Amino acid sequence: CSWNEMANIAWAFAVVGHGSTAVSEEFYRAMIHEVILRFQFTDGHKALVRDVTQFVWAMGILQCDSFRLGNDLASLLDVVADNWLPSPTSISTATISFRRRATMSIRKCSSSGLLQLSGAMARGRIDNIPLLQAIFTEANVRLHTPGRKGLCPWEASALLWTAARLYLTKEQGDMFEDFVRDAPKVLLAKAASGESLADVGIGEQERANLAWSLAVLGGFHTADAMALVRRIYVESAYSAQQQDLIQLEHAHQLWQALYVMEHENPALSLEMKTALPQWFREFLVDKWSVEKSRRKISSERHKSLSQTLTLMGVAHYNEHDEDIDVEIVL
Repeated sequence: CSWNEMANIAWAFAVVGHGSTAVSEEFYRAMIHEVILRFQFTDGHKALVRDVTQFVWAMGILQCDSFRLGNDLASLLDVVADNWLPSPTSISTATISFRRRATMSIRKCSSSGLLQLSGAMARGRIDNIPLLQAIFTEANVRLHTPGRKGLCPWEASALLWTAARLYLTKEQGDMFEDFVRDAPKVLLAKAASGESLADVGIGEQERANLAWSLAVLGGFHTADAMALVRRIYVESAYSAQQQDLIQLEHAHQLWQALYVMEHENPALSLEMKTALPQWFREFLVDKWSVEKSRRKISSERHKSLSQTLTLMGVAHYNEHDEDIDVEIVL
């Protein structure tokens, strides 16, 4: 198979969502190993950037259902980092000669390519810090770049979600803190030309992700961030009223974020009490109460973790209160 064919095959399986059988896992694992071998010994330098990022994204999606692919995905990302980063801290001897001939780098990725790489790591909970540092360093440049070469608002929200899911803070690198600090200001500036956030591509999913991400990363204390949070909730309330509908996932994210932000930021809490309609606040609380009361079913990943803890003799609860998947008893 060519690089393009490998990427398209992986993409097709990811879109269809077929990835939880033993046969399919073995097939995906063989594809990953083939790509790794090509990078290390044959024609990794010939692959187009878009083919590599599409393949990595697809494997990130597939391992959500086939969590046993996690180690293989981590190895794939290590090889990509070895070949694409300008000054890797460690690199295998077999890769050196091919890396010298490589012409690819993070800077040659499209914005969608940056999202595909970071999204794969976020879904797989793989924190390849050197690769993430390179992605967010480039993202910071594009965040302030106008026009088509810059980041779209929805792309910025997706990168914030990645940073929150992997909890990328100043401890991992200044570029993460810079992105969380600057993104609200840039998003507000881009939304100034439209009547709503939706006019610049920040729809329901993006609004929920932004609120949740800012809450997790603690990026809701600046004036720009507070103004963005206020707009997110006001427009979410208006949208829910107009459509008489809001997805439960979005409602849960919005309430979790609001609860945390109001508790940690009294000034924001005062603003939200006047800006946010009371009926919407009560609606979010009600949906979260229903979510907490329903019977939870553990995923295969959490069942595997629970079995491991049981074999280790570690006392724990599955699907405990407050949306905790696995709670260890101390």
